[in-house]
Amino acid sequence: MAILQHLQQRMLEISNAEKLPLHFKSDLEIDGKELERFKSNPSGKFVWLLRPSGTQIVPVGLGVNPVHITYWIWSEQGPDIKAFVVDINAGTIEKITHEQAESLIMMPPCKISTLMSKEEVIEKVACVLREGVNSKIWGAFNPPSLDDYAQWNWIDWLTYFKSSGNHLMQSFLGKAIRRVNGQ
Repeated sequence: MAILQHLQQRMLEISNAEKLPLHFKSDLEIDGKELERFKSNPSGKFVWLLRPSGTQIVPVGLGVNPVHITYWIWSEQGPDIKAFVVDINAGTIEKITHEQAESLIMMPPCKISTLMSKEEVIEKVACVLREGVNSKIWGAFNPPSLDDYAQWNWIDWLTYFKSSGNHLMQSFLGKAIRRVNGQ
């Protein structure tokens, strides 16, 4: 049995054992499709939530807005929500705390180091932006142009992430801008 099929089967078993979700059980099928869609995610990890009214699965380390997880775990439904980390590289699913789920989903797409050259930073950011747009992880809003990843276009991207409330990508891009500007 392939790893993704094994994980989908385990997710169904865990869902049945936890007796969640109570409603919108079809979300489990969508979760399996998301594993397939993001199987090349470098981290190989996903935060998976079982909620009374559905599920939520989000890839870790791509810059997805953390609110897709934090909204649920810190809402009034929070105590009834079960959190897990799904690791497609290891083929495992592990129950985690809400704090661990928040920590995982706040992982930036990559590290921006002071040891990196300006060109390396620009290439890393370009790769993150390209992947995010191509996989549509930032929703239906119109992102800035992909035609040019030059630093001057990063302000448009920063504005875009601010307007959509994606604090993770605001922080990541802000750090990249400061690094390229020598700060």
